[in-house]
Amino acid sequence: MVGSRANRRPAFGTDQYRKPFRGLRESVATSVTHRPTHRARFYPQHIVLVLANSGVRIGELRGLAWSDVESRRDGQGVLMYVRGKTKKRRQVVPQPSVAKYLKRIRDYREIELRKSVSDDEPVLCSRDGLPVEN
Repeated sequence: MVGSRANRRPAFGTDQYRKPFRGLRESVATSVTHRPTHRARFYPQHIVLVLANSGVRIGELRGLAWSDVESRRDGQGVLMYVRGKTKKRRQVVPQPSVAKYLKRIRDYREIELRKSVSDDEPVLCSRDGLPVEN
């Protein structure tokens, strides 16, 4: 538009990006021996990693079930099918590293359950399998 100024959202700088991730990593590492605390730190760490490397919004991630995640045909990560406020389904092609973060979440949950995770279960769930609201 003529005469209008660009109104871009501010972006994280590299140092601003690294600081919280280092803190999260250290927090998780110090809680390994206490399972409830470890879970309470592990999930937020991986939520932040998925959000930062996928571009999905937190509400979309809350609604994501394991059936909404599939491997890419080229073997370079995953595809995610999310629903936002409009409930319209859209495909997301995140950074390849997201596959690793989602695998860690799934593996953690399977250890917690002592069995395979159901495809209908939300990716972000409480210990009892209910979706995480906040």
